[in-house]
Amino acid sequence: MENYFGSLTSTYKKEVIITSLFEYIAEYIVQIICNLSHLQHKTLIISGGVASNSYIRNYIMENVKGYEILFPSVKNSSDNAVGVAFLPIIDRWYDEIKTN
Repeated sequence: MENYFGSLTSTYKKEVIITSLFEYIAEYIVQIICNLSHLQHKTLIISGGVASNSYIRNYIMENVKGYEILFPSVKNSSDNAVGVAFLPIIDRWYDEIKTN
């Protein structure tokens, strides 16, 4: 994929290529979320490097309906390890909300 997008720089501006790539990623994530509609869970946690991108965050928030979408702070989204490390904390927090 890197070689493919690298070859496009002779035809398109880098900004156009990057925006197109982010849009494709965001659209794909929204498709994945829409395919989860058969599940009973309506809260989604999106973490990792993708969650640190403001374009992708905004696209998901604008295009996903019927779910509570949770993002860690941008600072804590830049690394998947940070997102995974927060899962037990988020899980405990979510369980406490459900029981109260």
